[in-house]
Amino acid sequence: MTESKFGYTVDVPRLRQRDAEALQRAIVKAKDVQGYTGSGVEYDSAVVRAGLALGWVKADDGKALNTDEMWPFEVRWIAGRISDAYQEAFEVPGE
Repeated sequence: MTESKFGYTVDVPRLRQRDAEALQRAIVKAKDVQGYTGSGVEYDSAVVRAGLALGWVKADDGKALNTDEMWPFEVRWIAGRISDAYQEAFEVPGE
């Protein structure tokens, strides 16, 4: 799944088990780094940081991304694309 908006491209592969596990590990690592308190805003940021670490999120202008400097709606949109791909991975085809 590849989508672009707000100057960012999110390119999440069709997730296999190893990808889902890598995403979860990266989210846990991102939450540990930023002092996660359990808010939805922080979780969205952790998901985006995980996507960055996995190479799934890029700025269209090639600049380095820093979630602290992004607008909350941008973080929410990117996190949503990654979360959609994650959820899709668990859907049973044909059901």
